[in-house]
Amino acid sequence: MGERPSYFHLCKLYVDGKYMDTSPLVNRLDHWVTLFSRVLRSGTHRVQLVHGFADGRQWDGPMPLQPNSFDIRIEQGATTTVRYTFEVGWFKDSYHYDSTWERAPWTADGS
Repeated sequence: MGERPSYFHLCKLYVDGKYMDTSPLVNRLDHWVTLFSRVLRSGTHRVQLVHGFADGRQWDGPMPLQPNSFDIRIEQGATTTVRYTFEVGWFKDSYHYDSTWERAPWTADGS
């Protein structure tokens, strides 16, 4: 059986390419954590979360594997949620996404 270390981490939020904020320290693995809650104007937005290692409570550089960026559409007075999990596998780690946003995640080939 293999063993790997786990790390506390922080996330940086970008909306439409603009840095918005850094999350509180993520230091629990056994429950859902709300990283950000923001009011945005209605319309389509590109959301990107960059996960990074934490040194104490400070950013210490990005993690090698990052979640997708998302094109989301926000309707007037509505809420859009981007929810995902990180699964550590034996041979490959991966992010898994819920379909709670209104548009499919953006991929590197633009599809």
